[in-house]
Amino acid sequence: MVDLSNLPKFADLPVFEATGEHYAWDVWGRDDELGMVNLLTPERVQRAASLVRRGKVINVEPSKAIPPPTSPNKTVFEYHLNVGRTSRSDYMDHWPLHGGWAHLDGLSHHRYREFGYYGGRQEDDLAERHEIGIEKWGHHGLVGRGVLVDVARYLDERGEFPDADHRYYISTELIEATAAAHGVSFEPGDFILLRTGWQRWYAGLSDAQKQSMDTTGGKESQRDIDFIVLDRHMKTAEWLWDHRIVAVWADNGALESHSLGDPAEEGVGSNHRRMLVMMGMGIGEFFTFEDLSADCAADGVYEFMVTAKPVNYPGAVGSSANAYVIK
Repeated sequence: MVDLSNLPKFADLPVFEATGEHYAWDVWGRDDELGMVNLLTPERVQRAASLVRRGKVINVEPSKAIPPPTSPNKTVFEYHLNVGRTSRSDYMDHWPLHGGWAHLDGLSHHRYREFGYYGGRQEDDLAERHEIGIEKWGHHGLVGRGVLVDVARYLDERGEFPDADHRYYISTELIEATAAAHGVSFEPGDFILLRTGWQRWYAGLSDAQKQSMDTTGGKESQRDIDFIVLDRHMKTAEWLWDHRIVAVWADNGALESHSLGDPAEEGVGSNHRRMLVMMGMGIGEFFTFEDLSADCAADGVYEFMVTAKPVNYPGAVGSSANAYVIK
């Protein structure tokens, strides 16, 4: 049995000698398929439920009717409606489980070089045995305490919200300053809901601009899908692990930039891989926190209960979030 109150610090985790990257595969055991979701114990679910004071439910997923960002000339989804004499039915073509609006990245989304996926798994473990499919999270349930880190509001209040022409990196120092300004702290087992302001900017684009947006990343243009992002430093992964964060859900098109782009310095790398592969920590993208932001600013409460239900499809890499905040 893992002592949840005494998990190792990031600095004490073993490292791959070839790369110096830390990994947590032995914290829960090599057969573990939940990662940081293990922290969502009944006690922490009860703690989250105690935060429901008004019974207000806030949706955090944009409408699927909004043209989503996509690679050029790629069909993301098609909606079909069948109307009969006495009933109606509908279905979707080209509906991505991973990608599009408000999706969750599962543990099988990334691998790390020859070392494999979370827990050291290889392709056969995923393809043949459906290990670490996102349905494991769906079966467990994603229910816990959420914290809104409203970076966009914090920067707005200081007249410092960035220009979309240049990439802007969100550091752990900015996360801490934002949380402190809004009177909220972090607890083990938290979901961080990171409002970057990207969705607000995206909503101001024309439909043509939205449809033509390039998701391949790597450029510093006005319509770059990742102009305001979490930084790619190892110290950011360390901060997340040492705070025992279950997942980070963001309102931007990419939690971190697709291309490195950062200064060439030690510790810069892929936090997607560190979070998903090395630490078993969830990632969510394309959420909307505009209504949540307004509500938190109005009542001054930036903590709440959060729920999400990934699809129960064996071996799925990702899923629509099906998420709500309850205050």
